[in-house]
Amino acid sequence: MSWSYQDTMPDDVSKVRFYLGDTVSSDPLLTNEEIEFALSEAGSVRVAASICADRLAAQYARKADLTEGQLSIKYSQKYKQFREIATAVGNASRSILGAMPTAGGILVADKQATEQDESLVAPSFTVDLLDNADVGHLDTTQGTVSDELS
Repeated sequence: MSWSYQDTMPDDVSKVRFYLGDTVSSDPLLTNEEIEFALSEAGSVRVAASICADRLAAQYARKADLTEGQLSIKYSQKYKQFREIATAVGNASRSILGAMPTAGGILVADKQATEQDESLVAPSFTVDLLDNADVGHLDTTQGTVSDELS
C-alpha cells in the first residue's frame, strides 16, 4: 500500500488527492491503489475524486461521535465534509461533461451509413436534392428565368 502526492500535479493520483485534501503524508486518507481503482472506474479525475469522497464519507458514517471529558471526536462532521466534497466535485464534473453537442453527417460516408442503417427509426420526412422534378428543368423556350419569375 503506497501513498504519494506531488503539488506539481504530474499524475492523476495527485490531482485526486488535491480535490480530496488528502495531501499530508503523515495523515493519509486513501492509498494510491484505491485512487487508481477509482480512476479506472471513473474515466476522469473529477469523477474519481467524487467516488473517493463518497468512499471516505461512507467510512466516517460507520463511526459514532465520541466524547471523553473535554476531548470530542465528531466523525459526523467528517462524513458531512466528504459528502459535500463528493457533491461539489461531482456537480463540477457533470457540468463539464454534460451534454456535448454533436454534428452528424459531416462525412459523406457517415451520412450514407446512417441512411442505410435499418436499425435506426426512419425519419418522418426527408429532403433530398431534386425531390421536385420541376426544379432544374426550366422551359427556356418561353424566355429567360427572370421573365418566368416576374
